[in-house]
Amino acid sequence: MHNDDGGCDLGPLVSVLIAAYNGEDTIDTALEYICNSTYKNIEIIILDDASTDKTFQICEQRASIDPRISLKRNQSNLGMVSTYNQLIRLSKGKYIIFNDQDDTRNITFIEKAVSYMEAEPDVVLCHSHTLVTVNFLPVHSTRIDSVSRRKKIIHRFWGLI
Repeated sequence: MHNDDGGCDLGPLVSVLIAAYNGEDTIDTALEYICNSTYKNIEIIILDDASTDKTFQICEQRASIDPRISLKRNQSNLGMVSTYNQLIRLSKGKYIIFNDQDDTRNITFIEKAVSYMEAEPDVVLCHSHTLVTVNFLPVHSTRIDSVSRRKKIIHRFWGLI
């Protein structure tokens, strides 16, 4: 993106939030996709929920080579909801992406989502095509083509539930 002054406009900051727990088999692949995103103005916040495997060490290694990654760890396992609530409080971005430890996204997803959200300020939720796999074999596919433009906060997500 370029601004009118000829300089580089990175666009709004996007917070990519990852609640991790015992994800040593998938977390590195998920981080690979996010780190290689075509949209560069991101902060990646990982909160390890007291994993007992090598998840934290894998994330530490990634954080040591990518300054956009911030890594925290819960002292005890608090569960996904509490962990995501903490992540939201830590985030600084205009937009938030929840990325589970086993999610992989097309490297253009964040760029396309930000472009759409910036062009359509009434939209409050943007979602991608979802393909659920087990051992890399497709199990279920969902496409969400509707968006919510409702102004009242209580109704914003109601039509999507």
